[in-house]
Amino acid sequence: MKTKYIKILASLAIAGTGMLTSCSLDLTNPDGPTATGFFDEQDKFILNIIGITQEWRTDFDTNTMRNAGELRSGIYTITGIDGSALNDITYINNVLDEAHPQFDNFAGYYGVIGNLNAFLYYAEENAGVFTSELARNYLVGMAHGMRAYCYFQLYKMYGTCPLRKDPDVLLGNFNATELAMPRAEASEVLAFIKEEVDASLAAFNAGSGYNDARVLGANFWNKAATEMLAGEVYLWSGKVSTGNQNANPADITTAKGYFQNVINNYGYAMQPTYDDVFAKGGNSEVIFATFYGYGIATANWYYASLWKPDTGTAKGTYWSCYGYDGLTPINNAYRLGCFINEAGEQVYNNFYYHGVSGIVNRYQYSNAVWYQYDAEDTRRSVLMDNYLVENDEKSLNFIENFDKDTHHLAGTFVYKYKGELQNDNIAGTNHMIYYRLPLAYMYLAEIANYEDNKADVERYINIVRKRAYGDNWNEAEFGYKAGDFRSNEVAILQEKTKEFLQEGQRWWDIRRLTGVKGGTDRDHLIFQPESCAGWGLDVAAHPYWNEVCSDVANLADCPLITDQPVLDYATKSHMVLWPINTALISDTVKQTPGYE
Repeated sequence: MKTKYIKILASLAIAGTGMLTSCSLDLTNPDGPTATGFFDEQDKFILNIIGITQEWRTDFDTNTMRNAGELRSGIYTITGIDGSALNDITYINNVLDEAHPQFDNFAGYYGVIGNLNAFLYYAEENAGVFTSELARNYLVGMAHGMRAYCYFQLYKMYGTCPLRKDPDVLLGNFNATELAMPRAEASEVLAFIKEEVDASLAAFNAGSGYNDARVLGANFWNKAATEMLAGEVYLWSGKVSTGNQNANPADITTAKGYFQNVINNYGYAMQPTYDDVFAKGGNSEVIFATFYGYGIATANWYYASLWKPDTGTAKGTYWSCYGYDGLTPINNAYRLGCFINEAGEQVYNNFYYHGVSGIVNRYQYSNAVWYQYDAEDTRRSVLMDNYLVENDEKSLNFIENFDKDTHHLAGTFVYKYKGELQNDNIAGTNHMIYYRLPLAYMYLAEIANYEDNKADVERYINIVRKRAYGDNWNEAEFGYKAGDFRSNEVAILQEKTKEFLQEGQRWWDIRRLTGVKGGTDRDHLIFQPESCAGWGLDVAAHPYWNEVCSDVANLADCPLITDQPVLDYATKSHMVLWPINTALISDTVKQTPGYE
């Protein structure tokens, strides 16, 4: 299906949330006299699902991973070190109200939902156009899984939402009053999500053996992705109460079965090194990711976390311990971005120096995130550390045997997704990973903690941690030793923060992980000091630890905070859910509780 047709369907879906008051639509298209022309051949269904997958990439990668999954989770700073004005400070500071909903139109999920509604409706109505029942079932399994994912994000973000299942506009209903739909109760939304994952798995089973490579592989929704989603849904509903839906601990056992299926039944295997996961497009660890490739789509959202070292006030001001390639850690320090060698010569011929055309740093992580990593943990290499120097060192271009432990950290630039060098600039050709195998291991560690199975808590965490330490691994020194319930939950949070940085996990983790097994809403880590990025760090023993700072002289204003929860329960408990923008509010669609 051509992209413009997908956009037509997406625009029609907006009416399903009551956002249109009137419309006059011409559904004529080159394929037929009505919308059914999009769905009158098996190949058109295949092209539809490809188009929806592309729309998913366009709409969801930024919203799901960074904006909804990380920005509010307490690991970003509001101060940068290269002179750029950092973006989305209101997100980071958890400023939420009707004037600052952060997302409009339920975060844009209804566009994709509308297209999936149409796909599923016509897959049933026009079942006879399929030349293969395997194809129909497999594609239906994809669509149910994707629709379940969209509604699960809405459930976690908003608690309640309009529960639209049919393509009413495409079926000829243009009456805005009739189309307006109230937000369904949380229990109804959750029940529908569970029905959807069941329908997806049943359809995938019925379509087993389908082999059209156009929609197979990790860049398309698949059965293992549905099992990952199902595990997340049941783990969430087992631990988190939402609206009229109380947490049901029995669901945690159900979640366990789905994650075990993922690790046992699909042949996934962790990559040898952490860098391998992101340096390659598809690999044995990736379950579901959206596709990016040179010449196709390279405008990745993580560009805004990068920095091109020939720009900004950080150049030549701060100090970095990386070799001429700009990537390899070394013991000597050079003026940041200048790459001046011992002879005072400037060396610019390196990969990192090329940067991304015109890029400036717009999002920066707290220094506390860097301090949480052991020096032996290879995952720390995604944070490129830069240092402040004393006045008597500022006249130098090169410092031999630079001791990081006796200098203050100015800040870090993230370089997790390295892309590839094309036409003298880095192109963002890394796929955006939604699900990969270590996530299943970490969820199983969390479930084991709920079951008071300390051996499995250690086992699953250490599977992930062992790869992270690589040749440095020594289980006696670095292996996790299980403690009580609370300390295990916190360890899972911190391990996941290090493993899944920039993968949209931490906000949902602090919402779900809890300091008290079976406790109340206020026991979730989001309201506890353990959600602080600096939790557990021994500041007294490390006098050079500080937060992002512009100069040594300002360090007193840059203390490292270790015990401040992300949200205060007494004043901000309602902020676990997002408000909706005022344009959506009507007699039919009500504001999220707490924002009225």
